[in-house]
Amino acid sequence: MVGNNHAERLHAQVRERLSNADWDRRMATAIVAKRRTRSSRIAASSVASLAVAALVVVAFMFRGGEPAEPRYESFISTQLNGTHSAVFHAADAGPRSASVRADVLVDSGIDAVIDDTLAMR
Repeated sequence: MVGNNHAERLHAQVRERLSNADWDRRMATAIVAKRRTRSSRIAASSVASLAVAALVVVAFMFRGGEPAEPRYESFISTQLNGTHSAVFHAADAGPRSASVRADVLVDSGIDAVIDDTLAMR
């Protein structure tokens, strides 16, 4: 059983590699190359993750297009007109119409509309 002596062949290969400096250099080069590719892969994935996060932040900060249609514009305008007419009887004779008043209030944002409505009451 000369061909099946695996333990002896293993020990011979180990002794050969321990005595060979070229094998050490090849292994060290392979290990360093593997670590470099792993480090560069980690760095690239980190940069990609940061880029995606930055794009999401920019997308939410600078939303393009037209502003969304206010949901409660007609309801608030009606309430505003009724309240203003009840408090100031001469308001209908003023130079500004109710639609202009409502447009100015709606353009300044929903919080400003609510604050102005409460102030008018």
